[in-house]
Amino acid sequence: MGEPDNTNRPTIVLFHGAWADGSGWGKVIRSLQEDGYTVVAPALGLLSLSADIAAARKCIGDIQGPALLVGHSYGGSVITGAASGLANVKGLVYLAAFALDTGESLFGLVNQFAAQYGAAFAGQFFRPDGAFDNPQTLVYLDRANFGAAFVQDIDAQQAAVLGATQRPIGVAAFGEALQDTPAWRGTRSWYQVSAQDRVLQPDAQRWMAQRMGAEVTELESSHASPVAHPQAIAELIRRAAQA
Repeated sequence: MGEPDNTNRPTIVLFHGAWADGSGWGKVIRSLQEDGYTVVAPALGLLSLSADIAAARKCIGDIQGPALLVGHSYGGSVITGAASGLANVKGLVYLAAFALDTGESLFGLVNQFAAQYGAAFAGQFFRPDGAFDNPQTLVYLDRANFGAAFVQDIDAQQAAVLGATQRPIGVAAFGEALQDTPAWRGTRSWYQVSAQDRVLQPDAQRWMAQRMGAEVTELESSHASPVAHPQAIAELIRRAAQA
């Protein structure tokens, strides 16, 4: 039997979220590459939503042929804006991610659902290096409690390494409203809900997924599902790529 025809396979573009970088996709990337997919995982600045959207649009626009975009956490807001109007984007995959509508911000959506989560919410572990009303302020997660807040379902030593290497997100990116028409309005979408998430409330995830009419997969996962459940995430991405 001959090799399968891969000419119409999409390039898979993975966008990380806050307190992370592209290395968090490592096991997911290896799994997809073993299946012959071309995978790109660009770095985001995490300082300005509009700047990250512009950088992502350039990356996607440089791809020859179809692209499948995958966003984790804050990366979901990036693909929501970046894919708007791009004809080569065949699908959007959200992993415990923000799927904003025009005029919405990350802060706004988190606050909309915050009351019912109280002390379980990771906001108690935020460690800003300045005032929240200063757009130059960077927000870290408390390193000593990084695992408990971000990825409570992996080995504690691995979580400690991720806490030590975390990249902060700017307050400006948290508070900036989406200016674009959300790409999910016209593009087929998938959403993975993390039922044990302590960063982005699971009910907020379910609400966004329902609003966009996404095909939903729910995992008993922490916020960092690509790290904690890489094979399940790779399988979801494969299904979207083959749809």
